[in-house]
Formats: sequence, C-alpha cells, structure tokens
Amino acid sequence: MSAPLSSDLAVFVHVVRASSFTAAGERLGVPKSTISRRIARLEDRLGVRLLQRNSRAISVTEEGSWLYDRIADAVDTLEAAEAELGELAVRPRGRLRVSAPVTMGHLYLGPVIADFARAYPDIELQLDLSDRFVDLVGERYDVALRAGTLKDADLVARRIWHAGLTVVGSPAYLAERGTPSSPKDLQEHDGLINDHTPWRERWRFAGDVVAPIPRRLTSNSWDVLREAAVQGLGLAQVPTFQVGREIAEGTLVEVLADHQRPDDGLWIVFPTADHIPLKVRAFVDHVVASFTPKAPWEA
Repeated sequence: MSAPLSSDLAVFVHVVRASSFTAAGERLGVPKSTISRRIARLEDRLGVRLLQRNSRAISVTEEGSWLYDRIADAVDTLEAAEAELGELAVRPRGRLRVSAPVTMGHLYLGPVIADFARAYPDIELQLDLSDRFVDLVGERYDVALRAGTLKDADLVARRIWHAGLTVVGSPAYLAERGTPSSPKDLQEHDGLINDHTPWRERWRFAGDVVAPIPRRLTSNSWDVLREAAVQGLGLAQVPTFQVGREIAEGTLVEVLADHQRPDDGLWIVFPTADHIPLKVRAFVDHVVASFTPKAPWEA
C-alpha cells in the first residue's frame, strides 16, 4: 500500500529516507517525475537547495539535513493519523456516545448493547440514560433514541418502531371511573403527568387535538408514573415502550388508541447524512434490526 502523498514536506522526507527519487516514487505510488517536481517546488518556496542530485545519486545539503531533522517525526505522526482515519472509513471502531431514555435502557437495551459490543469489539460504547432531549451536536453525542414526534429537522432519523405515545390505566381504575372514548372525556379523570415533557400541560392526540387533564400526580420519572398507573391512581400518557410489558401482561390497558398520533414513533437519530461514520451506521443498523419484526416488549 502506498503512503499518503499529503505535502511537499512529506515527499522530501520520503526522498531522504529512500536516497532516491525513483524509490520514493514507488513508496508513494507516483511517478519519479512527480517527485522531482514536488521537490523543486519546495525548494523554490523555501529559497534553499535541499538536495544535490545528478544522474547517479542524490545527497542531502546542510539545509536539507537541518529541515529533515525537524520535520521527520511530525511527518510520521501526520501520516499515521491519516492512515488511522482511513481505517475508520473501512472498519467500525472508536468511541460511540449514545443517549437513550432511562426506562428504555433499563428494560430493553441491555441485550441489544451486549450483542452490539460482541459484534464490534473495536468500538468503545458510552451509553447515557437520561429522559432529557440532549443536544447531539453541542454535547457531542453520536446517536440518540427518542420517542414521540420529532421536532429537530437537522437530525437524520430512522423509525425503529411505530408505537409512540399511548394513554394507559389499570383495569381497576377504568372499572371504577369508566373508560374515556374521546380526548375530551379526560377532564373527568385523574392525570399522572411527567412534568419534564412538552405535553405536560395538555396531552396530544391525532388531528392536532390537545386535551387537558386534572393533575393527580406529577413526576419526572416514568417509572414512578408507570407504577402509579398500575396501582390505579389515574391515567398516564406515556411512550409505549415504557409500558409495553404491562400492557402485554394486562396490568395496564390502553385507552383512546384510535386517537393516537400517526406520526409518533420510536426513533433513532443522528446529526448528519454526509460521511456517516461506520461506527454510527453499524449501531443504527443493529438497533433497527433488533426491533424488527417486533419490539422487545412484544417478545
């Protein structure tokens, strides 16, 4: 494999080491004439003679020796960095920072992350579990998992599951208070509300319908709200993945399913579609495949 032809200074270092324009050209994968032209351009720019050459051999001048001693290590460092970057383009490796909701991480991402780590041992994965919306670019995250309707048009998004927000209550609560048939019926119910969400004041439904609900309990913890719903304290509007197992087991019941927003979903997002690092592409593809054909809570 030829070395990168990154600068005239790098060409000069390779010529000195090879003691030959021809050998340096073979090392760099370019013709001897190109090497000669690059050295002449460097000498013209610096205004000194770096190499003495004739038809049989070359020798390094005093100025050339001085320059070589000062740049050879730097050229090696730069070429090593360029080679490593090139390797990143063909083999997934490096640090990957991922943000995901707390409950999703606790309930579902363990096996997904373990499988990914085994498949890509050269990737150092950093998983940050938080229910806040992180700034991927400003906080230097590579990937985030998000639920609901996406607002940031600057991010590339792939839907990993169709389920978004759902309203749930326990069978006992619904038996006592009745099952709402439309969003306006929520005014007659007790709300279990995550106070750190954009829909904390009014719950959102299809057709841009928003509906207020009296507050019974507010918390920034989905775990607390899920348990409160299971215990029959009221209704909660939550991302489906937060309550998927409870719905499957029958400890919670979905209501107003016909009013769920069609553009909601579970998404994996990342900052740009240009020159996507292989580590990001590998992780995104792995997560999407892990949620197909059914999500973990439907297993």
